Amino acid sequence: MPKHYLGRLAAVALLGGLLGVVTSLSNHGHGPAPAYSSQLLDAAWTWVAVGLLAGFAARRWVHSALASAVTFWAAILCYDLADLRYGVYSSLASSADLTSRTTDWLGLIGDLIGYSLVGVVASAGLASIILVIRRGGILGLLAQLVVPAYALQGSLTRVRDAFTVESATHELVTVNRAVSVISSATIALLLLLGLARLILRAVAKRSTTPRSVLSSAPSE
Repeated sequence: MPKHYLGRLAAVALLGGLLGVVTSLSNHGHGPAPAYSSQLLDAAWTWVAVGLLAGFAARRWVHSALASAVTFWAAILCYDLADLRYGVYSSLASSADLTSRTTDWLGLIGDLIGYSLVGVVASAGLASIILVIRRGGILGLLAQLVVPAYALQGSLTRVRDAFTVESATHELVTVNRAVSVISSATIALLLLLGLARLILRAVAKRSTTPRSVLSSAPSE
């Protein structure tokens, strides 16, 4: 494995670790505006977007999938360890002794293994998306829309579900509506740029085609 690729793996692992730690900190009320940042960082599409970004660190499918997986593994490990630090996996050892607490190590290990397996599956899918994006064309354009479309669907769903169960907060609604607007604008921009690129490419290809070939084409 090339040394430069190992360096990139270290970089994406650091990125994933930061994502996991900052997400846990926000969920437990730490950092700048945690009520808002937790809505953004704890969303599945945020982690997917970071995994997609990490996948672009490599050219080959297998290396791209590994880069995304390393990002997810680092994020999951740091997130769960931070949650462990904040007592998520702790409980009272007995109702009689309120000072004695026990750690649910089985639950921690189960979460690490379970979410790591999900990360492997997601990494394979993201690497495939990156492969299609790099090939270009109509399929490449559609592949570019997958993550912003997922973010749009996820943000709209979170707002809808929150109002359905009457648990909508100002922070939840504000952040997710902002994400839905940004995602919609991103989709529109990618579509416009992608279609313009395809049209220009088709025009350039036609302009370089010899006239003899064009004249010999059957006319209706």
